[in-house]
Amino acid sequence: MVLLYRPVPAELLGCAVVMRLVTWNINSIRLRLDNVRRLIAEWAPEVLCLQETKTQDGLFPSEAFESRSNRLRCVPGAPAPIVAM
Repeated sequence: MVLLYRPVPAELLGCAVVMRLVTWNINSIRLRLDNVRRLIAEWAPEVLCLQETKTQDGLFPSEAFESRSNRLRCVPGAPAPIVAM
């Protein structure tokens, strides 16, 4: 599983925050990279979990998600995430 998340801004820490979590059994990240980019652009999730990426952690295209435009952080090989605020 790959966990992509958008860090909570410091000014929102300790506040009630609405959060969008998206999970997708993607079955190959390389074949669907453009679809993931479109999903991020349209839904703007704070957390995106991708299962069945079919790629080794070191070959996961993290740079595609950690660009300036979407500010997501990538955690390849993450276990099923538990999100607590």
